[in-house]
Amino acid sequence: MAQIKPGTLGNLYAYKTYTRPTAHKLYGEFSYRKKELPKHHENIQRMLHVLAVHGPLTTWGMAKVELLNDTSKVRAREKQYRKFLVGREDRGKHSPGVLEIGL
Repeated sequence: MAQIKPGTLGNLYAYKTYTRPTAHKLYGEFSYRKKELPKHHENIQRMLHVLAVHGPLTTWGMAKVELLNDTSKVRAREKQYRKFLVGREDRGKHSPGVLEIGL
């Protein structure tokens, strides 16, 4: 029988009832089969999913979940996750970060 870490069910419940619906309102519905969303929205949905399943992690830990052995790719993904959390200014357009929005 599989063992569930303490706090995991709370994270999944919060993800199901608050985080996921709010993210869908802000970033659209994400599907692994259909690629209709902009890449930025898709990446934020993946980041929120990693946090919901694995609990609180650092940006390095979130990147390490997806990319196990390739350190250079983990560094690039970690940098990307930091931008998603804090927000970014791209070509004069501001994209609010996940922390700024309140997710």
